[in-house]
Amino acid sequence: MSADQIADATRRWRAAEARLYPVVTVRPDLYETIIAAVRETVDSLQRISSVEALVGVEAEAPHLVADALGRLGTTAAELDLTLIAGASLSMREAEIEAASAHSRRIALIAAARAHGDAWVLLNETQEPRGHEPPPPPYHRLEMRLADGLGLHLFIEPDPSTARPTYALETIQLDVVTGEWLGDAAVAVTANYATAEPWDAEALEVRQGRPPSFPASASALP
Repeated sequence: MSADQIADATRRWRAAEARLYPVVTVRPDLYETIIAAVRETVDSLQRISSVEALVGVEAEAPHLVADALGRLGTTAAELDLTLIAGASLSMREAEIEAASAHSRRIALIAAARAHGDAWVLLNETQEPRGHEPPPPPYHRLEMRLADGLGLHLFIEPDPSTARPTYALETIQLDVVTGEWLGDAAVAVTANYATAEPWDAEALEVRQGRPPSFPASASALP
């Protein structure tokens, strides 16, 4: 199975999910039934542990939804089994990707610690082009191994000007898994109009100096 086939399938699932939940808002009387059907179908897909294998069962997914409705004691009247199947596949794909990312972060942290590194790169959406910052949207997450300090660098377009905005935040991550510790770990955020002060502030943080920007309650997207 090719990467294009997998990408096409995941796009279909996300499109089905996007179409399903507006239906829920239009027909609130079906809300509980649809949500329960999706969750029950996702549970039946727990045996599938890769996205490629998930694509392989796409054709039978509406039948899985029908089986799920039977277990719930609900009929399929007024329900689009194909949309529910697509939403269920999309949710299971997200679970598989999250588990894969979790394992990958743990392995990266362990390898960096064994190598004696001070910092580890946990995620980067794209590599910079030479000395130029990458185009938005861009995200990069690093972690200081000694204490789990997370350095999140990101670039997003300013909706009012369409020019890139450079942002940096520090957050507290779990030192073993690299998971963000949530609202209790208050993030510190700063925004810049150009890349130069953004780069300079990131370097300061990597060198162990306290951030020079004010605290806020911003969190990872």
